[in-house]
Parts: sequence; structure tokens; C-alpha cells
Amino acid sequence: MKGIDMEIKEGDFMCIVGKTGCGKTTLIEHFNGILKPVKGEIMVDGEYVNSKNVWKIRRKVGLVFQYPEHQLFEETVYKEVEFGPKQMGFDESQRAYLVKEALQSVGLPFQRYAFRHPFSLSDGEKRRVAIADVLAMHPKYLILDEPTVGLDCGGRKMILDKIKRLNKEKGITVVMITHRMEEALLYANVMCLMDDGKILLKGNPEECFQEHFGLEKAIKDFLPDMIKLVYLLKERRCLPKKSVRWDYEGIKEVIMEILKRDESR
Repeated sequence: MKGIDMEIKEGDFMCIVGKTGCGKTTLIEHFNGILKPVKGEIMVDGEYVNSKNVWKIRRKVGLVFQYPEHQLFEETVYKEVEFGPKQMGFDESQRAYLVKEALQSVGLPFQRYAFRHPFSLSDGEKRRVAIADVLAMHPKYLILDEPTVGLDCGGRKMILDKIKRLNKEKGITVVMITHRMEEALLYANVMCLMDDGKILLKGNPEECFQEHFGLEKAIKDFLPDMIKLVYLLKERRCLPKKSVRWDYEGIKEVIMEILKRDESR
């Protein structure tokens, strides 16, 4: 890591993007004390992270690793999700409530899933159980390392919709690593672009994408197809004079306007 200086505000949904090996996972593993900075400090809610308070911090900052389903080890979904609250000292009735609440939050009805073996579930369901493991401990901040990797389109959307709902309805601050920039565009209100251990760009995703031409090397390979299309249209001077909304609906409107204009000629 090189000169990282960043602030994550409560309620944010931040996506950290960048090529493999640029430092994304290393960065988030500092957030709850798994890694310690060689220089500088990590602060959570005004408190510096150190060896004395690291377990207190980890109750606030829940981290879900890439392919978290590989770490499932209990014989039922209930026991799997109960494990964290049990280690935290909650009694049996409290644990039952937390398990039910966490499973409901990720769209896994308690009666249907609680007593199934985790390995009997689909990959997407296992991923949601792994997220429920962390949610059962009521974190204030949810950190996710590529939560949609390996899932099909439907599975990715289901996971991301659930995470967004947690962010909007429960006020959980989300920091998510992704190599899919379209996920940042659709779900995040803040995007952080990394390259070679440094933060190149941080801000609103739409504004970051408009910096494309100044960051050609770092961002080009990760651009969503729809953004590449907008740049191509811009190069050929096909875009309307009005500003473009950089989401699917906004770009769809632009394309429909161009098609109607061509038909009228």
C-alpha cells in the first residue's frame, strides 16, 4: 500500500475496483485489524484500531472473505449462523432470534433453511449463509471481498439486491470489492479505483467513469460494455447535446433517441 488516505462515511455503499493484485484485499484486511499498517493508523468511529481493542472493532466491522462458503463447517445452517453470536456470549434465546433475523435478511426463510446441511445448498445460497454468519453479529460495517465471484447473472443480482437492501433499510455501511464496474455503477454511491497499491480515483461512480480518458491504462479493461458504448458514441459525435445519465435507463434513452433520429432521416 502506498499513501492510502481515505474516509468511509456511515451509510455509504462503496465499491473498490481495480485489476488483480492492485491491493484491494490487502486494503480491506486493515479495516478490522487482520493486517496492521506499517505506517499510519486505521480509525473506526473515532477509535484507533490496535491490539487492545481489535475484538471490539471486529464486532463492528464484519468481513466476508472471497468464496466464504469454503469456510462453512457446521452440520446445519442454524449452527453455522449461530456460531458467531455464541462466541460473543449471547444466550440461547438471543441466538435463536439473531439466527432467524440474519437468515431473513439474506432471503433464506428460517423454516426452510435453518436445519439443512450447508453443503446441500446451491452456491448462491451458501454465499448468503456466509453473509448471514457475519450479519448475526450485528456489524455496523459490512466488508465484502468479491461477493458475486463465481455466481451466474441471476445469483449475482440476488446477492447484490440483498446487500443493497441491508444498506438502505438497515443503515449498514457497505464496502465491497468487485472486478465488475457495472456493479459499482448500479449499486454504489462511492467508487474507489485502485492501481499498484494506490487510490487513483474516489468519488461518485458516474463522475469516476467520466474520468476514463485520463485513466486509460488503469480503467480501460474494466469498463462495462454500456460505458464503452457511450465513449464510442462520444468519439463519433453521436451523443445528444443534453447530459447523459450513466445508468442503464439513461443510456437506453440515449440509444433510443439516436435510433429514432436515424429512422427520421
